Order: sequence, then structure tokens, then C-alpha cells
Amino acid sequence: MKRKLAVAVIFSVLLAVILTSVVNATGEPTGKSYFYDYHNQALACPPPYHTEQTIYGTFGLVTPEDMMVYNGNIYILDSTTKTVYELDKQYKLSREIVLKDTDDFEFVEPRGLWIDEKGDFYIADRMGQAIVKMNLNGDIIKVYHRPKTGLETAAGQYLPLKVVTDPLGYIYVLVGNEYRGLVKLNQSGEFMEYFGPNPMEITAALLVDNFWRTYILNERQIDVSRRNLPPEYSNINIHEGFIYTCVSVLKSGKETIRKINFAGQNVLKTKTGFGDRYPNANTSFNAIAVDDEGFISAIDINTKKIFQYDSDGNLLYVFGGSGEQSGTFENPVAIRASGDRLFVLDKGLCNITIMAPSEFGSDVRNCQTNALKGRYNQAYDYALKINKTCMGYELAYNVLGKVEYDKGNYKKAMEYFKSSYSQSDYSNVFRSARIRFMRNNYQWAMTTIVVIAILVTIYIVIQRKRYKETPRKKIVLDSSGKLKYLMFIMLHPIEGFEELRYNKKHSLAIGNSCYALYFFTSVLLFLYTGFSFQITNINDFNIWFHLSTTIGVLLLFVLSNYFSSTFLTGVASLKDLWICIGYAQIPVIIGNLILLFLSNVLTADEGMFLQYITFIASTYTYILMFFAVKGLQMFGFVRAFFSVLITIFGMLIFVFLLFLIFNLSIQFVSFIETVIRELVYRLNAGF
Repeated sequence: MKRKLAVAVIFSVLLAVILTSVVNATGEPTGKSYFYDYHNQALACPPPYHTEQTIYGTFGLVTPEDMMVYNGNIYILDSTTKTVYELDKQYKLSREIVLKDTDDFEFVEPRGLWIDEKGDFYIADRMGQAIVKMNLNGDIIKVYHRPKTGLETAAGQYLPLKVVTDPLGYIYVLVGNEYRGLVKLNQSGEFMEYFGPNPMEITAALLVDNFWRTYILNERQIDVSRRNLPPEYSNINIHEGFIYTCVSVLKSGKETIRKINFAGQNVLKTKTGFGDRYPNANTSFNAIAVDDEGFISAIDINTKKIFQYDSDGNLLYVFGGSGEQSGTFENPVAIRASGDRLFVLDKGLCNITIMAPSEFGSDVRNCQTNALKGRYNQAYDYALKINKTCMGYELAYNVLGKVEYDKGNYKKAMEYFKSSYSQSDYSNVFRSARIRFMRNNYQWAMTTIVVIAILVTIYIVIQRKRYKETPRKKIVLDSSGKLKYLMFIMLHPIEGFEELRYNKKHSLAIGNSCYALYFFTSVLLFLYTGFSFQITNINDFNIWFHLSTTIGVLLLFVLSNYFSSTFLTGVASLKDLWICIGYAQIPVIIGNLILLFLSNVLTADEGMFLQYITFIASTYTYILMFFAVKGLQMFGFVRAFFSVLITIFGMLIFVFLLFLIFNLSIQFVSFIETVIRELVYRLNAGF
């Protein structure tokens, strides 16, 4: 009784620890400035930008909607006053450009402002349903009304929100409620195409919905049902001929920020995606800017934070936030870049915040600018400074590793690449280090190989001679030959498993040892696989998880097969099944040891050998498990096959029931907590 009580207490404590760790592991950043490491953990960093100046809209701003920085001057579009306010280089109001109505057009709700290379203004009027081109004096040059797309399916009103132009004079219009992409117009305002539409994310729900629409619903049901459409753009910008876009999707995604070339293809690829990476992050970009060096800055309208990326889409840092103090925002609607400065237009506070890089921000920008252009020696000093002020900044470690690689310091370079989690760079350095080692130790290596080959040859010759001279005898296994019988089963699984029930050559101790070795080698493989093939975070190691995915799965297989085979007239005992399934793990155990060794001597380009070994070892183990069931249960091939299928189905049912019980337990505990809180409240309140 005491033993059972102790086991119950230990299990309860472990369960509580696990649940607590799950509840608290949100990973949500708490600092004002931070970046993400390889494991998507938010790490604090020094502020990359500081507020250089705040310009308040006391000169007449009411509802500022957009802003441009042109030749050092700032131009602000106000929707209510229908005026463009020009601030000079000292950020003083120099003039007001009132949007004048004409007989051909009347301004209603101007929302977007753009100034091309010639200095002409482009105003996107949402409710006016037009793009208006003006000169610097405010005189209208041309009005681009709703273009004739020639598509009968053009949906709803034409609601232009933002506009940009490229060096060739083509006009790109971001239209509200338009999922087919940007509207591209020629210089005359004629419709050319829908440019760079957002792709649909392929999900299981989307596939099911498409199948349902294609084969189940009729045309009337399809018309009234909800359609799955790609997300709309929320803002656009242009830099060096590339169209930069962002979308207000409430999650981090690889297509949230796009860099579209002339063919309408996104050339900005990233593995980590854009936006916050903690669970349930609601990143929604509504403004985007690109500076002269190609650094991309985007504003998340939900958190009011600025995310800055380099030209390859690598996140540099996140800063800003919600508030009214310096460096925070209430309702930022536009962001522009001039040099290394950022200009943020806040519609809620009616002001413009001018932000300049701090020392840390300048070091990061200079480091990445030189690194992306291949000037690693110039980036080296900046990387050292970053490493001192912000430990764990992976981009700096990567630069340091490449410089050490060029110097021939392979060991140090591999350490830096490990710190930056760059497997490809690490693998390249490891290959060079391996070549150098083989070149310096070629004679010793070849001598060792030749000696081993000679010894193996001599051993084979002696054994063959003994085999020919010794008359063949039937091998009789006594009680001390259980290990030999294990090897016999590995080579002759059909005969070995079928005779195992009668010759009593199986051992529970050996079977349990096989399970222990399987678990032990799996843990070793998780912890010590070569960096070129696996990035291991020791914090992710959970002994209970590994037990459940190794020994737990096999135990579940044994139990499921034992009970399901009863209905198929199986005769194996639970003990025999447990032992033989353990025997069947020998190929995986050997495979794990080989993988562990090879992963630390091969490079990433040679990883195909690891895949072959994994496939061979796993397949051999599955074959042994199948013949173990067939031989012990005394089934034919077909019945054994169905027995394995039923076993797998039984395992799935058991896992489902386990999760159901776990869910119900959590709800029951929550119910008890609610009742206790209610009782305590009643007692304190005196009912």
C-alpha cells in the first residue's frame, strides 16, 4: 500500500511539473528591443534606434494618412483637410499644397501619397476611386479613373489605397478588397495586369474545402458558401525596381513581406518567416519602408513595434512599442527611410518620430552591409563590437566564423558557426579541416588501413582453413547459448522465431537489455549527432518524451498485438512477445551507433549515406518484428499481415483514449478548482 501511494505521489508531482512547464512556455518577448535566436527564443538587445526628434502636427494635421521624404523634405498627406504639408530640411512648415478640385475630378478621401523621381505627386483617393497626378505646385496633370480591366468578375468598388511608380513610369495601385494582386497601369492609365498576387497557403483545411466544392456542392451552394482567397496587401513600396509589399495576416509567415521582381515573383526567401515567432503571435504589418542599403523596416499595427530586416530577409531586431512616450506609437500608419534615418507617421498622436541608429544599431547595419557584399574583413571589427555588447547575436558569430575560415583557423571558425547555427558553413569548414588532417596524417592513415586489411585477410584465411578441416556437426545450443541464438535469429528470422517457443533459448534479461540499448543509443543520437546534420538544444531533451517514443511505443505495440491476436487465435504469451520485439531492435541499435559515428566524420553533402543506413536498419527491424509476430503467434503470412494492421489500429485507439482521459482529467481538475474558489468566496462573503 505504501509503495502504491509513493508511486501515485511521484506521478502527480511529475505531471504537475510537466503541465506547469507547458503553461509557462509562451516565449513571448518582454523587453522593448529584442531579436530571435535559432530556437525562436526572444533575446533582449540594446536599443538599435533612438528618437532623434519628434515633429508635432501643430501646423494643422488632423488625420494624417501618408507621408513621403523627398530631397530632404517631408510631405504629409492629411485626409480631412485634403492638404499636403511640406516640411523643409529643418522640419519647419514651408508651405501647404491644397488638393484643388477640377471640373473633371473632386477629391473625396485621399489616402495614399507618392512622389516619383521627377518630383510629380501621385494621390490615391479611396472614395474618389482614382489616382491623381500633380506637379509640385498642386496643379493636376492627369486623373487616372477606374481602369477597364476587361474582367467581368471584377469585384465591388474600385478603392485605391496606395500608389507607387517604377522608373519606367508604370503605376502600381493597391486596391482595397482586391485579392488578385496590385493593379498595374501603363503611363496612360490603361490596365495591364494584376501584378504579384499573394499565394494561397496550402493547408489540410483548404484541400478538404476544394474537394468539397469540386465533388459535393452544387453551383448554388458554392455561390453562397465562404470562399478561400489569398490575403490582400496592406501597403507597398518600391526600391531599385523591386516592389515591396506587406500583408495584415495575423500570424508570422514566409510571404508576409514580399520583394517582387518585374515578373511578379517573390525573390525574398526566408526560413523563419516574418513577424513575431512566439506562440499565438498576432503580427499584422500595415506599413513598410526600404532604405538605400536595402534594409527593410515594417510596422506591426497590433504591437506598434518596428521589425527591421536586412536585404536577405534576416531579422536584425525589433524595437518600438505602444505608448505615448518617446520611441513608442499609438497608431503608426506610415514609415519612410532616408539614409539611415526612419520617419514614422503616427495618426493617433498627429506627429512624426525621426529615429536614428544607436551605436549598436549602426554596428549591426555596417556589419550586415559589408557581410552581404562579401567584405567580411571590413565587417569583422563591427562583429567583434556586437559580440561584446550583445552576446548571442548569431549574425555576428557568422561573420566572425567566415573571417576565421579565410584565415585558416578552422577550429575557431567551426565554433563560431556552431554559435550562429549555420550548418552549411560549418560543414564546409569541417570538410576543409578533414582534408588538412588527411593531408598531414596521410602516411599514418594509409599504414593503419593496410595493417587492418592484412589482419582481417589473415583471420578469414585461418577460419576458412579450419572450417574445411573440421567435419561439420550439428550445433546444439545449451543453456549458455542464448546470445548465440540471438545472432542466429538476426540471420535466420523465419526459422529462429518459429523455433524459439520450443527450444527455450530466449532470455528476458537479454530482451530487456535490447530495450535499454535501443533507448540509450537513441538518446546518444539525439545528443551527439554531428552538427552538420542536426542542431541539438540540450534544453529540448526530455527523458520522459524519449522513453515514451522508444520503449513506450514498443510496449504499446506488444500489448496491442497480444490482445488483438486473441481474436485471431494467436498463441504467443505476453512475455515471449516482449522478448522477441526487443530482439528485433538489434538492427536499429547497430544503425544508431553507425549513424552516430558517421555523422561526426561526414559532411552535409555526404548525408545520403546516413539516409541509406537509416532506411536499411529501420526496414530490417520492421521485418524482424513482422516475423516475430508470425512465428510466435503461429500465423500464416496473410494472417500475420492483418494482425500487424489490427495492432497498429489498436495503438491509435489507445493513444486517442489516453489523450481523451488526459483532457477529461484537466477539465475535472479545473472544475474542482472552480468549486473550491466559489466555496472560498462564499465563505469570505458570508454567503
